[in-house]
Amino acid sequence: MPGPLGPQRGLRPQIVVAQAGVVDLQEAYVAGLGAEAVKRFLGTSPTSEELRWRAFRSGALLDPFFPPSSNAEERFTAADPSKLVRSVPQNAWSRTKVPLFGLVHGVEDEIVPLAQSQSLKKAFGEVGAGDFVRLEAVENEQHFEHLQPRSRCWHAT
Repeated sequence: MPGPLGPQRGLRPQIVVAQAGVVDLQEAYVAGLGAEAVKRFLGTSPTSEELRWRAFRSGALLDPFFPPSSNAEERFTAADPSKLVRSVPQNAWSRTKVPLFGLVHGVEDEIVPLAQSQSLKKAFGEVGAGDFVRLEAVENEQHFEHLQPRSRCWHAT
């Protein structure tokens, strides 16, 4: 029987792997990935007017004209892996507290661009935690190859 949802006491993963992950929610919002999936997931556009205008050019035609929810910044901060990494104080990064992160992404992915994984890797580097992340960009692989046991993405994971 499954346990309760949410963080569990004593559960400390050693390795976390994202396969073609949407790990930079602000940029995913701007690009309109997944038919505006970020906005639907968080229930709001971001507070940044610049981001809303950039998203306008990608098809979010009404977003610049309607204000985001009052807690939009909190929602994006709590859910966005790139923002979460940047919020961890540098002195908190140690192998005893933080798992290693693996990012596996097909270079030819047109559903979730490789730039998503590159953004999270960059965030780790910006806070001095580049040793905790590895990006495996798999040539000639697309988005769904992670589901195929014979693919290079599967084996990279």
